Amino acid sequence: MHSTNIKGEVLKSGTPTTLYYAEMKKDLFVDDQAFTNARTSYLNGLNLRNALSLAIMGFGVANLAMAVGAIAIVMGVAFTDLTAATLVWALKVVPKAAPAARPEFRPTPARA
Repeated sequence: MHSTNIKGEVLKSGTPTTLYYAEMKKDLFVDDQAFTNARTSYLNGLNLRNALSLAIMGFGVANLAMAVGAIAIVMGVAFTDLTAATLVWALKVVPKAAPAARPEFRPTPARA
């Protein structure tokens, strides 16, 4: 959308309808200054459009990196859970329950 707007602004600035730099001919313009201004306007617009495309691509790469990181975290958690469950099953390790509360110890009187 922004790229189209930039292209439209370049067209409004007096650049000929053909937007190919190599096809810009001096005889389409009134004088050399108009040709230079049109060429500068075209190149500025082209530079802006390229910068916009590069920024969009950069955001795409950043999103890809975040997705790969999230997938790695999920796989790490799943691997840890699976490993723990497998070790419990293979070694038949049952977590010990907390010891029950013992009744208070009261020594009995000594018997004679």
